[in-house]
Amino acid sequence: MTKLISSVAQRADELHPMAAKVARAAARQKPLSECAAVQARAMREERGNPFAPEAVAMESITDHWLPGGAGQLRVRRYQPMATQSELQPALLYFHGGGHVLGTLDGYDTVAQQLARLGNCVVFSAEYRLAPETKSAGIYQDGLDIYNWLLHGGPDLGIDPNRIAI
Repeated sequence: MTKLISSVAQRADELHPMAAKVARAAARQKPLSECAAVQARAMREERGNPFAPEAVAMESITDHWLPGGAGQLRVRRYQPMATQSELQPALLYFHGGGHVLGTLDGYDTVAQQLARLGNCVVFSAEYRLAPETKSAGIYQDGLDIYNWLLHGGPDLGIDPNRIAI
């Protein structure tokens, strides 16, 4: 097997100042792994996301509500500036947090940047979280949202054959 080694990657001698600040702050906090989900979510909300990118201008940001397995699911649509009139490619984005943490609002600027840099319509999904919801329910939320995009694509201005997840 061939081993690939980058000729340009270099090991940093020190942490980026923002990463060092986050590491120092995290060292003073109780690890999220030692918290109940509700407590971990509250701590995450209080701390915010120090790595969140800057907000960027969008042509529009709209919330859609659709029926899911256990009630209404919210999906936020990010329409980038200077879009074409034809059906556009789309990205279905699921926020991070290991299926336990994270919110649609907490990853708002991430979705904005994805729309701008990808020059595509981004749909950021809100889904039920563990441990209140088992994995099958979380995955079902994702599938329900994907099917909504797939079958409603032209009405949403997107090409159902060009949906990335």
